[in-house]
Amino acid sequence: TWIIISMSLSNGTKQAQNLLSEYAGRVGEGISAFFSTAKSVALSASQLQGVKDMEWQRTKRNFTGFINANPTVHMMSLADSNGYVYESNSDGNPAQGGRRTANDADPNAAPIVLTDRDYFIELVTNNTTGQQRTFVTDAYVLRGQTTKNIVSSAAVVKNGKAVGTVNVTQTAIELQKQYTSLVSDFEEVFGTEAHLLMISSSEQVVSHLMYDETNKVYNDKTLDSAEFVDVNTLNPATTEAFSTLDETKTSMISFERDGKKFFMTKQIIDGTPFTLY
Repeated sequence: TWIIISMSLSNGTKQAQNLLSEYAGRVGEGISAFFSTAKSVALSASQLQGVKDMEWQRTKRNFTGFINANPTVHMMSLADSNGYVYESNSDGNPAQGGRRTANDADPNAAPIVLTDRDYFIELVTNNTTGQQRTFVTDAYVLRGQTTKNIVSSAAVVKNGKAVGTVNVTQTAIELQKQYTSLVSDFEEVFGTEAHLLMISSSEQVVSHLMYDETNKVYNDKTLDSAEFVDVNTLNPATTEAFSTLDETKTSMISFERDGKKFFMTKQIIDGTPFTLY
């Protein structure tokens, strides 16, 4: 997440920098807690015996309990060693024990396979020593849906071997609720010329909070949209500042954009592919 703020020098450079750092830190902690919850749920579920034994009906009831207890979790799924997947919000294909298929109404439909997913490769395929690992994906859109999703996964380890994954899905809807509460005073603190962005390691702009001059309010159209936004579509001065801040390894820089001086800082969300700038 990047926070960029424009302030006149009369307000005091040091005061502006302190305010920006404190605010970025607070937002970063809140976003980190959001993803930590999902990782904790995935890890806890991966320890259940029913999960280790891939007993789906028993596991589905447990997953429902996890979801009901954690409002930031949208869905959970279980993938076995073949990459076959079972989802908490679907009955799946009854002819195939509830696993998801290309057409769950067709008894002979081909199963959906997750072996090509980055989290499955990291947690199962390349996890030859059976380590207890977690993985948080970049934002993406699930098949047939229009909402961005982020998946936090944990390896399922049985007898020293990775036998599958537990996957916890959080959508843009849950993230938006958390995010909105964290920045409820954004305009009060920074006025109307601030920007807050969450950038992924693949240079995807996952969210971009900015002031809407038409409706006179801050909103985040990027997070709400299923469209992917590349960093290079942003103002060139902003993307150059991203690079400068990363390369200099400082906590804050100032830069010129559209004839105005801005400050920029960043907050890395540990254990995820996301950074606040």
